[in-house]
Amino acid sequence: MGKYSIKDVETLSGIQAHTLRIWEQRYNFIQPERTDTNIRYYSDQQLIYILNVAFLNQTGYKISKLAKMSSNEINDEIAHKLLVQESDDINIHALHSSMIDFDEAKFNMVISNSIEKNSFEHTVNNLILPFLEKIGVLWRIGTINPAQEHFMTSLIRQKIIVAIDGLPTNKELKNKRCILYLPEGEFHELPLLLASYKLKKHNHQIIYMGASLPLLDLKKAIEFTKPEVLLTIVTISMHDQTIDEYLDMISSSFGSCKIIAGGAQMKSSLINHPRVRKINSFLDLLTIAGSL
Repeated sequence: MGKYSIKDVETLSGIQAHTLRIWEQRYNFIQPERTDTNIRYYSDQQLIYILNVAFLNQTGYKISKLAKMSSNEINDEIAHKLLVQESDDINIHALHSSMIDFDEAKFNMVISNSIEKNSFEHTVNNLILPFLEKIGVLWRIGTINPAQEHFMTSLIRQKIIVAIDGLPTNKELKNKRCILYLPEGEFHELPLLLASYKLKKHNHQIIYMGASLPLLDLKKAIEFTKPEVLLTIVTISMHDQTIDEYLDMISSSFGSCKIIAGGAQMKSSLINHPRVRKINSFLDLLTIAGSL
């Protein structure tokens, strides 16, 4: 069970700490738990309740009304909004609560409904990517549990793979042959999968090598398949070299390949090479993948 400080709740819900205390005093809104040393904290279920109340309050519900509603009534109101008044903000909120509560059924309902009513790409651009950015912020400030993050990224990974498998394959008309991989020690695979989806949709030939690929294995794959494009993502620091040293090495070693590189480490890159193209965001990655 999670234990969230009032500062954590403020960050996650957008409700300022002093406002939350006023709600507790004036409306008997919620009573936090206490540690043995009398430090207040909120449980997972209390956090979900606060997130739901905050969301409804931000969409026009008065706190005086919400405070009189039971948790079940609050949940029913959120569920009604999901079914009747669907919006990306509502869906992102639902994903957030499903992450905290490890609720796979809610996750599947939100994503499947969005794909059915809109499209997979709309769901990626307007729901999955903003949600992943939110997870990234929460991860950096330490207000989500690693298990929650792994739970959600695993579910999102499954959805992307299903979408990739669902794309038609045209065996006669291929554009570019592309190797997609993560360098050794790198395991953040979601952006690579999204690029794979976009490239396959635009009829490029995908050679998907996956996470943590040793340089020797990359070299063998390039020698055998002779790709025109290498696409990689680097989000963590490399142990024995800088990102620019790595990019310079692979651009020199594999002279015929265009290299597309993204991820957090690219923000510090100063490389200026005619065959290396830097990407700065998920959306940028998808745009480039579709326009090779």
